Amino acid sequence: MSKTINLGQYLDVLKAGDNDVLQAQAITGKTREEILKLSVPELVTIINRYADDLKKNTGKRLFKELKLLKPDGTTLRVGFHPNLEYMSFSEYIDINTLLETFPQSLPSIMSILYRPITAELNDRYLIEEYDALKHTANANLFRQVAVEAVNGVMVFFYLLRSDLMNTTLDYLNSQTTQILTEVETLTTETLQTETRQPIP
Repeated sequence: MSKTINLGQYLDVLKAGDNDVLQAQAITGKTREEILKLSVPELVTIINRYADDLKKNTGKRLFKELKLLKPDGTTLRVGFHPNLEYMSFSEYIDINTLLETFPQSLPSIMSILYRPITAELNDRYLIEEYDALKHTANANLFRQVAVEAVNGVMVFFYLLRSDLMNTTLDYLNSQTTQILTEVETLTTETLQTETRQPIP
């Protein structure tokens, strides 16, 4: 059975780069001294098992709601932004700025996209209005989220971006066709007017 990998562990392993000791520390939570006492086969097994677990944690489902454990032991219920078309300019700018340091900025991006639920009715809900200082302060809480949930968001955004690109290209193609038709009509009318004018 595969072990659930959380976002914090994933980012720590990425940050370790090619350093096997730091990778093993991020995976196991052991100290450097404890890792150095392991045999090479044990170290290789730890890293390989993590890689296998990571492959099994690559979900594509978007989790609409997450529960985060706060330091005081209480649970914070957060919901995914219910209507991205109406995302505020502030949210948009902050996410785009954070993308410059992706993937290390993933907890902060998640804290913008998932915010505390304020009201709900059946399958619909509202989330708190975006406040950069308040919500990005929750970023560290998102390190506990399973990588599977983060992957769901990334797949969702990839598909959304592809749809937007296709829609934009379709729109541009239709606008280009319309402009070319108008230019052709104007050119034809201009040529007809010029041929009708008498020679001085």
